[in-house]
Amino acid sequence: MGGLTKQEIADILSLAATAEITDGHYPLNETAIWNLQAAPNPQISHFTIKSSDAICGYAQADLRYHTAQLVVAPTQRRLGLATTLLQEMELTPVWAFGNTAGARQLASKLGYLPIRQLAILENTLDSPNNYPSQTLQIRHYSCGDLDEVVRVNASAFIAHPEQGKLTRADFEQRMCEEWFDPAGLLLGFDSKGLVGFIWTKRHDPQRAEVYVIAVAPDSQGSHYGSELLFAGMAQLAYAGVKSVFLYVDIAETIPLNLYLRSGFAESSRDVLYAPGGSGGF
Repeated sequence: MGGLTKQEIADILSLAATAEITDGHYPLNETAIWNLQAAPNPQISHFTIKSSDAICGYAQADLRYHTAQLVVAPTQRRLGLATTLLQEMELTPVWAFGNTAGARQLASKLGYLPIRQLAILENTLDSPNNYPSQTLQIRHYSCGDLDEVVRVNASAFIAHPEQGKLTRADFEQRMCEEWFDPAGLLLGFDSKGLVGFIWTKRHDPQRAEVYVIAVAPDSQGSHYGSELLFAGMAQLAYAGVKSVFLYVDIAETIPLNLYLRSGFAESSRDVLYAPGGSGGF
């Protein structure tokens, strides 16, 4: 545990990339990558296991969300390294991205149970002219909109363990990323003002992610979520994107059903495991 050197960070990212080739899923999420590269934070703990001076196991615990993530080199698996890392983190609930067979076997062996599940949904895009027309007034984001976007996000995700905690600084951090494009952030207005937004993220010229859809609580039930979704998809289709994906908590039945009705289908699932199923949200 403790601070990491630049070389250790590079080695961890290399380890994660190697694991992705084997597993088909990157073992660390966006927040974990930022935590790796950010200044030391007492709420973030890093744990490493080395073999012949090379990092072969890594775990990160984030007290802000009471969750952890870990990765073990494919050539070093089934040697007890993951168990050791979990014990070092005092059995913090841990994410299994892609919920691979190895993750399921380890969870079963240790008596870990799922406490949260995120479905990854995929859809292909149609012609931009084939999406329903909108009743919301929709326009692109500009820098003067940030405080209102943060306000709507906080109210829309007040019960969400991660998204609802984002601050203005968190949004600014994301907007400084290479992938950020103001054209991918569409704002929806009605007579009350800003009532929602959709934020899309291009991963490559033909593939994008619905990064966030937020609708203010007092406007939910007005079909604004579907209007924003279709607006974002139409813009992506117009830009030449062929497929889109998103993450949704399977316990959130309203957005889940919206996406399924809109043509999305589940391709994989991320699972948060905890000892004996404790620590659920």
